[in-house]
Amino acid sequence: ATVGQLNRLKQIEWSLKQFASVRQEFPQAHFLLVGQALTAELDLPAIIARYGLANAVHHIGYVEDPADFLSWTAAADVVIALRQPTLGETSAGALNALAAARPLIVFAQGWYDELADSVALKLPVLDEDAFKRALRHFLMNPDLARTMGAAALDFVQENHKPAMVVARYLTFLREVM
Repeated sequence: ATVGQLNRLKQIEWSLKQFASVRQEFPQAHFLLVGQALTAELDLPAIIARYGLANAVHHIGYVEDPADFLSWTAAADVVIALRQPTLGETSAGALNALAAARPLIVFAQGWYDELADSVALKLPVLDEDAFKRALRHFLMNPDLARTMGAAALDFVQENHKPAMVVARYLTFLREVM
C-alpha cells in the first residue's frame, strides 16, 4: 500500500509500473492506494489502465476518519513510502504504518534513511531493479514482513513516545534560542 495524499512526489506511477512487472510473477499481489489523489498531478485511472492493473490496484480515496485511515494502513502487508524529491520531511503516513506494525519500503534519503534497517528496506533512489527485488522479497517471505512489522511497532513505541518527542523539541528550541 501507499498511504496519505497521493501526489507526484510519492512516485505513484513509477511504483505501479514496477509493480505491474512483478505482478506477472505474482498474480495474487494487489496494490492499495489510500488517500486523496491530486488529480492535477495524477490521473490514476489512466495510470492503472496503462499498466493493465484494473483488477490489482485498489484506490480507496480520501478517508476522513483517522481510525478508518489507520485500519486501511493496517490492512497492508507492506507500506511503500517513496518520496522523490524529498525535503527531508518526516512522513506521517510512514509513522502510521510503523505504528500499525507494517514494514516500509523507502528510498535511502532524508528522514527515511534514519529509520532502523529492521523496520524499512531502504533502496537507492529510483532504482527500478532494487524496488522489484524488494517487492519480490516480501511476496516470497511473508514471515519477514510480519517480523519487520513487529520491529516497526517496537521502534515507534520506543522512539516516538509523546513525552520523548516533546523533550526533543524543547531541547532543540533551547539550542536554537
